[in-house]
Amino acid sequence: MVMAMPAVAKGNDLFIDVYERYFALIYSTAYTKLGDADDAQDAAQEVFIRFHAKMGEVREPRTWLYGTLRNVVFDMMKRKKPDITEGEMDDLGVTYVNGFRDTRLMIQEALESDANFIDEADRVLFELVASYDFTYREAAEQLGISERQAKYRFGLAVRRLAEYFRERGIAKLEDLL
Repeated sequence: MVMAMPAVAKGNDLFIDVYERYFALIYSTAYTKLGDADDAQDAAQEVFIRFHAKMGEVREPRTWLYGTLRNVVFDMMKRKKPDITEGEMDDLGVTYVNGFRDTRLMIQEALESDANFIDEADRVLFELVASYDFTYREAAEQLGISERQAKYRFGLAVRRLAEYFRERGIAKLEDLL
């Protein structure tokens, strides 16, 4: 999914830099909380419109963006569910303080999704290679498959995971870090 930059940003280097650096993170966080791609797009764009209007006053763009996103998401949720309270948004506040909790949740959801792996052996293979620094040969030996099969199946899992994140507005895995 390619995100279009709002027209108000053209010609503004600071805005463009912040937009390019944080849009995917803001969008993916909004998507995680709202569960709808269109709503997440609207929330992210609203955050950047507000940032553009106040960017001269902002010292820490990431912190400001997440704080503003919390407010935008809360407002959107309040319109859909008028009886929601600030207290119910507490975990949302923690998410936006540093941005990392949301990233871990997205990665965990991706790794737990059956659609990203052919079977449990593929999930184990991915974990051995990606998390525990096993070589393909070592992982293949553990699973009783050839090294060639391990490389191929790992590559498939990586492609599926990359597609999973692209569908959620994350074009590069570096955007999660």
